[in-house]
Amino acid sequence: AAAADEAWKLKGGKEGASVVIQGFGCVGASCVNSLYNMGYKVVGIADVNGLVYCKDGLNIPKLVETRLPKGELNREAFFQIPNGFQQTVIS
Repeated sequence: AAAADEAWKLKGGKEGASVVIQGFGCVGASCVNSLYNMGYKVVGIADVNGLVYCKDGLNIPKLVETRLPKGELNREAFFQIPNGFQQTVIS
C-alpha cells in the first residue's frame, strides 16, 4: 500500500483516488485497509469467487471484520452493511 501510494504521488495523482483490489487474503486485506486509512476510496474488491463494487466506496472496516478465514469475502455480510450505498456483487 505504501509503495502504491508513493507511486501515485510521483505520477501526480490526486488525493482520494478510487481503487479496486484483487485478492482479500492476508496481503490484500492489509493493503485495502491501509489504502482506506490513507484516504483512498476503495470501490471494488475481487476474490476467487467474484467482485463486490460500489461507486461511492465500500465499508472497508466491515468487510475486513467479516471476511472468511481463507480470505474470501463474506457474501452474507454485504447485505448487512448499513452504509447507505448500493453495493453490487458479481460472481
